[in-house]
Amino acid sequence: MRLIARLTLFIILFVNTSYKVAAPSVATDFRSFLTKFKTLQLPLTITIDLKKCVRFTKSDNQFVKSAYPNETYSYGILPDTTDSYKLIWLEPSETQMPYLGTFTKSGKFIEKVFLPVGQCGSGCGFLCNEFTRINKDLSFVSVDSITTCKCDINGPIEGTSEKYVLIKSGRVAKDGQITIGELYKKAIEKK
Repeated sequence: MRLIARLTLFIILFVNTSYKVAAPSVATDFRSFLTKFKTLQLPLTITIDLKKCVRFTKSDNQFVKSAYPNETYSYGILPDTTDSYKLIWLEPSETQMPYLGTFTKSGKFIEKVFLPVGQCGSGCGFLCNEFTRINKDLSFVSVDSITTCKCDINGPIEGTSEKYVLIKSGRVAKDGQITIGELYKKAIEKK
């Protein structure tokens, strides 16, 4: 009877130990995920060149939770990794758009934000330039510079143009928390 009890205990311990060794670890997956990000130099104005980015795998999506896992790319990691990881990746829209996500040192998700203002598009009478800049103090500003006008069947209507900028700013704290201010619109005066 003792022999059966010892044998049963041995099998339970052996199976549990084997399972723990064989199971992939989230920490290991996260370390592998981090290798896809190059360290960025600040200050930084985000410019997108997919040739310099790494496409995510299905496994990587467990961290970023993109709606488009096969079309998402790494961009870079912000250099201050003392208390948290601050990663930028690209997800598809009309073009690839940058997201900023923060994670604890063990890989636990903290927060994710869409970096650009996101009001650029295309159409008759609509011109837009956008940029996002991240400063050394981990503050950031995103700007859409927009010109619009009314259109008819012949195209833009003269004298109806409006020029303005949309500004979004924020900051990443050392602990990975991200604060974003209200979207601000400023008219550009006609000359």
